[in-house]
Amino acid sequence: MSTARTVAKNTTALLAAEVISKAAGVVYFAVLARYIKVEGVGKISTAQALVYILIVIVSLGFDQLLTRDIAAVKTRAASYGTNVAFIKLGLSLIYLALLYPVTHLLGYSPEVVLLVYLYAANALLGSFTEIAASIFRAFEKMEYIVVIRLGRDATNIVLSLLAIYLRFSLAAIVGISVFASFCQIMLAGWLLRRQFHLRPARIGFGICRKLLLACLPFAVVALYPLAQTRLNILVLSATGNNVDVGRFAAASMVIATLMLLPSVFVQATFPVFARFSAHSSESLRLAYQKSFAYLLLLGIAVSVGVFLTADRILPLLLGDSFVTAASVLKVLAWLPAVGFVGYCNGNFLCATGRERLFMYTEGGFTVFYAVLAVSLTSRFGYMGASYAMLIPTVVGFGFYTVLCHNLTGLKLPWKLMAAAVLAALVMAVFVQASLQAGVNLLVVVVLIAPAIYGASLYLLRAITREDVALFKQALRLA
Repeated sequence: MSTARTVAKNTTALLAAEVISKAAGVVYFAVLARYIKVEGVGKISTAQALVYILIVIVSLGFDQLLTRDIAAVKTRAASYGTNVAFIKLGLSLIYLALLYPVTHLLGYSPEVVLLVYLYAANALLGSFTEIAASIFRAFEKMEYIVVIRLGRDATNIVLSLLAIYLRFSLAAIVGISVFASFCQIMLAGWLLRRQFHLRPARIGFGICRKLLLACLPFAVVALYPLAQTRLNILVLSATGNNVDVGRFAAASMVIATLMLLPSVFVQATFPVFARFSAHSSESLRLAYQKSFAYLLLLGIAVSVGVFLTADRILPLLLGDSFVTAASVLKVLAWLPAVGFVGYCNGNFLCATGRERLFMYTEGGFTVFYAVLAVSLTSRFGYMGASYAMLIPTVVGFGFYTVLCHNLTGLKLPWKLMAAAVLAALVMAVFVQASLQAGVNLLVVVVLIAPAIYGASLYLLRAITREDVALFKQALRLA
């Protein structure tokens, strides 16, 4: 199977799973948000923020390390998987021991503390499941990730909607998520044994030490996206109220849903980058160039679209009580334009063995973001939190784009960026005119905007016949 078709197969499988999962998740969140209102969304967001910032203690970046190293040498799967599970077991004890004093230091209510521990159980189960997912990615068998993800989501959403219908408490609804994650890890373990014939290997303290040291750069790299999505909420919960947290979290949820597009794509391309890095520098250069271009074009279109429709999206999805969050969404709307390619740049650095360089730069951006998050959020509330997310992403876009293009010997794609901006402006004119004419929002988003943007890109030669041919080749899945 050609590389284009392999990437397409894996991207299509993951994207199909993510689309189904996110579509069902959006419906579920919309129902839940209407049930628990803005204040309830603030409570669960506060609990999630603390849990998923501290979970880096357990995850540490093992997922990318496993994918990269096992993709290079497949026979490492059983040994690496077993020893990483052993390490994570020890780290889980440290993680749980930290939660108690931190929740009391932050002065959380008993209800929020209970939610913290429920989400902690969910996060730990997910962290262990990621060991299996990393092995699936390394073998480029993304369809198994689809199976375990959809299985978990179906269990969680169906049971949670039933619980909402029966008027269960918020804690009971979150407890259902823990049960669904337990089912997921059982299914993942069964697939490893059945499809890959993997059994637990011998635990060696030498290899544990080697893996622990090797994953540290990935752990530092993971701090920035974690801090970016969670730190603002922690600051808001300490300086504001649950309503403010709920507004910011609702807008962030929309952007996080859109970020599935680049995250799915790079999950499929990461093992390809790793393979090309070891065997073909020219193929690696071309793969990076194409990945960067496609994510840039997509990100700009998404940002313009969200900005133009922000006033309609949140009330439509979550109800009129979230209408005040539209101002937050208009700021966060620009994250895809500068953030989509960040997935490509980061995975390129990690796949090519430059994770230590990435560690140092991301460490700097984490500190930069933390300063902005604390200063802007505490002073300007949820609007300050929005700008604290956007500013470092803009700076990071410029820094990593220059860095990665220099490393690959590529010129900066000024013409591509100019063409994308011009095409997006043309699209914006048609979108605005269509909305003012009373055209249905779904028709505008699904049909009119993509058609105008795609045609504009083709006329401006941002998309060439070579790209069209590559896309057609990728569609011929084996």
